[in-house]
Amino acid sequence: MSFTAIVVASLLTVSVGQPAPEGEEGLWVVPVDAEPLGPGPASALTHLLFESLRERFSGRVEASEGPFEGRWHVRLRALPLAKDTLFVLTLHRPDGSIEVSRRVTTLLDDAAKLVPRMVEAALENSELAETRNLDNIIDQEARPPKRRGGDNILGPRFAVSVPTLDYAPMASFQFSGRFAVDDSFLEFAAGPLIPLSYTDGPSYGGFTIDLGMSRFLNHDATSVYLGGGLNPRFIFAESVLAVLPYVQGGVMFMRDASTKAFFELRLAQNVLPIRTFNHRSKDGSLGDQDGGDLPTEFGIAVGIGW
Repeated sequence: MSFTAIVVASLLTVSVGQPAPEGEEGLWVVPVDAEPLGPGPASALTHLLFESLRERFSGRVEASEGPFEGRWHVRLRALPLAKDTLFVLTLHRPDGSIEVSRRVTTLLDDAAKLVPRMVEAALENSELAETRNLDNIIDQEARPPKRRGGDNILGPRFAVSVPTLDYAPMASFQFSGRFAVDDSFLEFAAGPLIPLSYTDGPSYGGFTIDLGMSRFLNHDATSVYLGGGLNPRFIFAESVLAVLPYVQGGVMFMRDASTKAFFELRLAQNVLPIRTFNHRSKDGSLGDQDGGDLPTEFGIAVGIGW
């Protein structure tokens, strides 16, 4: 069930610049029927709406039961939900059609801040966010943005990396976490690094970690992102440690669902020399790598998260 507060404006100027019909005297407020919330909240909302309009129209506000045919009027509904309350304020034309509508879901306790803002937004045909200041922020605006279910995900990530300099390709199965910051996300991933030694080139395995950040280029259910980061590795080789700065581009699917998937391409560069145990010289024999190698790596990855 819902309850309704109706205000009839005679001297009201609407968003298109058309004044309400002349010959009326002030604004009329209809008492609120708020059975789901009880008489207390209903009376309080009626008073808030009454005072908000009286401030805007220099006190020209009176109580009235209607009728409202042929007159501009404002209608306020409050629908109690499980935790929050849905507030809907609409500005109606004389024929009853809706000229402007504003709605927001927040706590009932926010009504004292919210109702004046909704009245202002409707009469000025502006967005509710444009009426916000440091003193009238409501609970819904203070909550962390969830944006279509949120972009924070945890789940598996599978990646394959193909180095240059005849190094064997490597695969990794990682645990990955992504944590949203506005339209960007921080990424952490860690897991074993396994060489796919089907070539005669040098190879190594170990444990790999990804630390990076990416930014979405669009704000849709399927979004493209670009980013970069650092990929330190603890490897089973003479050099023990490898460090690779990287850049990447990818696509995240189903951002509006609780389960999300992603696909990405990566370019990484070793900045510490790699010296493996099975390096082969040009004549095919095992030998020293002198100062070591700095292979570039091309990678591809897929993942899923919840």
